[in-house]
Amino acid sequence: MNRIEWNDKLKIGLEEIDNQHHELVVIYNGLCDAIESRAGSAETLSILQQLGHYTSVHFATEEALMRMMEYPDYEAHKKAHDALIEELRRLVRLAEELPQGVNFQLVYLIKQWLSQHIMETDVQFVPHFIARGIKPTLQKKGWFSKFNLFSA
Repeated sequence: MNRIEWNDKLKIGLEEIDNQHHELVVIYNGLCDAIESRAGSAETLSILQQLGHYTSVHFATEEALMRMMEYPDYEAHKKAHDALIEELRRLVRLAEELPQGVNFQLVYLIKQWLSQHIMETDVQFVPHFIARGIKPTLQKKGWFSKFNLFSA
């Protein structure tokens, strides 16, 4: 099956976003494992639903940061997110109706999106975020500490 190996090419340079991307890859690879081991449709559907939920959380994080950082391409990026969420919902519905008919289509879509969206689309906001004061690495205090809101 077409698993994704997490490596530096998939890192965009913002630790929180990279951690979330890594989790998406882990869920995707779990879906590959379930399909390869011929797991039942209930297990495959559960992983697919987990992927949809985590994707929504991840996109909400990115979109909140884009709005806070006044990212100029926010609308286009959000439209790409919305399109993927809608496609995942469509595939969940399809999996509920015809579980065996969706597996390869699903794997192809997710692998293509994870690779292209991360390496081509998400990397575009990194310079803007850093220029606006976001720090690339996490600190124990969390996201709020990444903004230099109270610096002299």
